[in-house]
Amino acid sequence: MSTNQDKFKNRHLLGIDYGRKFTGVATYKVGNDPYPLSYGRIAYSSDEQLIKEILHLVEEEFIDAIIVGIPYFTDGKESKMTKTIKTFIT
Repeated sequence: MSTNQDKFKNRHLLGIDYGRKFTGVATYKVGNDPYPLSYGRIAYSSDEQLIKEILHLVEEEFIDAIIVGIPYFTDGKESKMTKTIKTFIT
């Protein structure tokens, strides 16, 4: 039986914490790193600028997959930021 960790074994992942002031980024090499490692943050000026910098990072670090955090209220409802992030990732 395969697990999600097996599915991503030896893959290099990029985690994104989208923000309108700063966007946090972290990398994780499944099977190599003990936990996600902070890569730093990107100052936000526009979605276009942010995408350009993320694509540069993907190429520079040989990223295999991108994971974007999507916030929800504790009752499962969407916030304004939830909708903003969903628009960004589509």
